[in-house]
Amino acid sequence: MIKRRVIYIFIFMLGIISMCVSFFVYSYNNAISGIICGIGTGLFTSLVVSIILTYDTEKREKDRIIAIRETLFSNLISICLKIYHDNVYKINHFIIHEDNPKVRNIYKLYEDFSPYNEFETWIKNEKINEIEDERKNRIEELLKVNVYQVQKLSAELSVLSKSQYLLQGLISEDEYRKLLGPLAVESYGKYIDNVDKYWEKRVIDYEACLKNLRMTTYISSKIIGMFKDAILKIEYVEKEILEIINQEYYEDVYTQTDEYIEREIERQEDYAEYMAQNQEQFFEKEQTTEEEAFKKLQCRIEGFCAEDIKLIISKIDFEDENVINYLRKKEIRKKIAKDKELKHALKKLK
Repeated sequence: MIKRRVIYIFIFMLGIISMCVSFFVYSYNNAISGIICGIGTGLFTSLVVSIILTYDTEKREKDRIIAIRETLFSNLISICLKIYHDNVYKINHFIIHEDNPKVRNIYKLYEDFSPYNEFETWIKNEKINEIEDERKNRIEELLKVNVYQVQKLSAELSVLSKSQYLLQGLISEDEYRKLLGPLAVESYGKYIDNVDKYWEKRVIDYEACLKNLRMTTYISSKIIGMFKDAILKIEYVEKEILEIINQEYYEDVYTQTDEYIEREIERQEDYAEYMAQNQEQFFEKEQTTEEEAFKKLQCRIEGFCAEDIKLIISKIDFEDENVINYLRKKEIRKKIAKDKELKHALKKLK
């Protein structure tokens, strides 16, 4: 690429020099000037054509490599995205239910894996046999192994041939260094083959399950970090996880804190005080139509309504046919007769 640029610059400069020389020679010899000018314009034309052809060739080659990469790595990227999503959610779900301000939420492990190391250092100190059942259940959920996913990941890693991919130009040298080597792949495969020794619908070996969580999270983060498309997808997924975790924290944790309870009590007291001071204004705003007032009258007659009956009656059109027919009903007249306040208010209206 650099050599090609040097050649392009050299041809461009040669063309410029040829054009300049042709101008100087023009006053002495038109024929020679024309030849030199032709050489200069020919160099410029060749340069433009060469750049266009090179760009077209490189674009087609790039598209070909992208298509092959998508075919080769699509299954691996897909399973890594699923594992990363599940693990990051489980870790953050566990963290928000723990009363430890030193441990922060974990995201963007494909850029920096150190936050996980901090989390693991803390969780390793837990003595699972000595903690209460509620926390033990949360740790079990954190260390839960999705056997299908880890076996799928191991299978996809086992068919990688990174040296061949590098030689074929399908991965860059940087991507080559990021991909797991054959020894690491083999080691992970053996570990997953023995999954039933540390997980069988529950944690059998606490340390082994913790190691599995680290390995699968690390591998999936590393693979995702190799591919721009995978990073774009996981960034969107992490935003969704963050929203869910924040909502869970509010509902499950924050609403149980003294701060929240005190705020709610204060808010209810302020609201009650406001309603006591502005009840009449509030009522006037609410009562805007005759239909609403008629419904409240029905509520008062047939059930219960705490609002001022005089204010309700003042808003009703007693010449309305529906109101007249309703009040003429025998059972309604009996109920009105039993309600002294309502009976007195209706008599005053007459």
